[in-house]
Amino acid sequence: MTASPWYLLPNIASLTALVTIVGWFVTSFLTKRREEATQKIEREVKYLERQISEFYGPFFNLINQVVIMNHVQFSLLEGAGSAGRVSPHDRTKIIDYFQTRYFFPLHEQVNQILKDKLYLVDGSSLPEVVYTYLRSVSQERVQAELWKEFEIDTSYLRGIPYPNELYSTIKAGLDAAMIRYASYSELLSSASKSAKSRIGTKKESAKASVMDDREQSR
Repeated sequence: MTASPWYLLPNIASLTALVTIVGWFVTSFLTKRREEATQKIEREVKYLERQISEFYGPFFNLINQVVIMNHVQFSLLEGAGSAGRVSPHDRTKIIDYFQTRYFFPLHEQVNQILKDKLYLVDGSSLPEVVYTYLRSVSQERVQAELWKEFEIDTSYLRGIPYPNELYSTIKAGLDAAMIRYASYSELLSSASKSAKSRIGTKKESAKASVMDDREQSR
């Protein structure tokens, strides 16, 4: 085998060093890109966790309770067998009971969530149905309290119908957040497994390199 000319040896050494440096920079760049991508996924997962646990989850749960209690109230007032059994006076008492014990406290909790966690909603503004809901329950409460505390009759002002589509709107928001959460969690899990695999490969390479060095030193 013919040895390389002496004047080429420095160039070969320089080229080897250059390839090593370039390889290090490329590896470092790719590693940084992977880390940044993983960190972005982690931030999204944490945001979605908060969005589900602090906004859409509690909001949907409260609205679901409103729907359930409304069904109970309807059964007492309008359900089968109730005809003729509930006097106008008792009817007023039943409505007042449900408002005071269930509806108003539930609506107040919803209002508190909107005050404290509005930044977790998807999009730049709330769906129009939420504004309709707030107007409906706010007017209902004010009119009920004016009559109860001061006997001021405001029945001339028609109430704003409760938006039944609120339930499906909030449920859709919750479902969308949960789907995105599952998707990003899967990506994060894949990234974690990939990172562990790379670490394992590096350890095996390092181990093999040590074994080669030992063999060469013998």
